Amino acid sequence: MKGFDYLAPEGFHDAVWSYGLPESIIDIDKATHKEMKCFIRTAYRVTIPIIVSDVNKQGGPLSLIKSTFTTSLGHYYLNDLLTNDPDVLIISSSARKRKDPHLKDDGDCLVVAMVEATNDSFLFSKSLSSLRRNTLAMEWFQFAYGWMTQWSKSMACLLSATGDQLSTISLPLVTVERGANPLTITEQEVPLIRNELEFLGAKVDDPTTCFEELKSFIETFQFPGRLPLTLICKIVVQNIVSKCCAISVWKSGPVRSFGREGVRP
Repeated sequence: MKGFDYLAPEGFHDAVWSYGLPESIIDIDKATHKEMKCFIRTAYRVTIPIIVSDVNKQGGPLSLIKSTFTTSLGHYYLNDLLTNDPDVLIISSSARKRKDPHLKDDGDCLVVAMVEATNDSFLFSKSLSSLRRNTLAMEWFQFAYGWMTQWSKSMACLLSATGDQLSTISLPLVTVERGANPLTITEQEVPLIRNELEFLGAKVDDPTTCFEELKSFIETFQFPGRLPLTLICKIVVQNIVSKCCAISVWKSGPVRSFGREGVRP
């Protein structure tokens, strides 16, 4: 729910410490955030500046990098929590499962705890109880650094399931109301979607739907009036090609797990 610019600087600083990077990076970052001028744009005019500290400059080029460093801590944190989780999702070769490896890579396996890009993310698990624990753990983590989940856009996805299933499930979350104790755990109902994943606005492992979305988007795209060729090229790159890449890139095979989408702030 909150943009990159509103993240607590401590998230980036903790990542610098955790990864063993020079602490001078933190000193420089703190210096850039000290006593910054902030102008408030109103319906009447721009106000005189106020002085703020310890916040990222809105639209600054480092906001995305700091966000990436902060979320990477969340990945490591969740991976550590899943060390002894019997329902963690692990991808491995069939040869490894049979204990009959033929190649060196057959002995490798990959723990899939969370995947994310831009403002979408998935948490993966093979059981609802495990998903609930992981969801609450990430709720606590992101709350510490100034993030909040956009629950109105969140859902749970159930893949390769048989039999009748509920239409909604309940997930735990921290309390974010003003004056409330954030350690108080409440429940949030989210819709349960069966045999379908959507990431960055694109269907996963559904090439037919992907093609139809691409075809429809390209054919219905409208240029605003008569424009010079240079501007048309820029619009194509920024508005058409980027959207097509987002739609077409997610064609990976299905993952048999519960998942939560849209929880990135």
